[in-house]
Amino acid sequence: MQKATRYIYLLLKNTFIISVISVLLAWFFGEDNSIGNIFGNIAFYGTTFCFFIFIIQVVVLLLSYIFKNIFRIRKYIYLLLKNIFIVSVISLLIAWFCGEESSIGSIFSGVALYGTLLCIYFFSAHVVVLILSFVLDKNSNKPH
Repeated sequence: MQKATRYIYLLLKNTFIISVISVLLAWFFGEDNSIGNIFGNIAFYGTTFCFFIFIIQVVVLLLSYIFKNIFRIRKYIYLLLKNIFIVSVISLLIAWFCGEESSIGSIFSGVALYGTLLCIYFFSAHVVVLILSFVLDKNSNKPH
């Protein structure tokens, strides 16, 4: 993972430098000149490429952090799931008692809806992390 992040960072840095140089050259030559237009296009596509490489870098760093700390993250995801579920149930009860026509009932029904969606997402994440931790734990216990 560290080699991959190093290569991605190197590619990001070089693409950013090329994009900045292209912006300066496009500004220097102007838009009317064909050379300035070419450098402007290089700067635009280089900046777009930098943005996508940055997103890939962030995802790789997050995944490496998750794989290193998967056993601790499993507990935190479970705690978040449990607490969001409790808040959703309480919000649903408050919305039911207040009625849907009142503003408080409307607010708490929205909280219950979004809490339920968050519970679904965290439950999915919890299942994925459990499977990954099971696989990683089985692979680490194998004799080589």
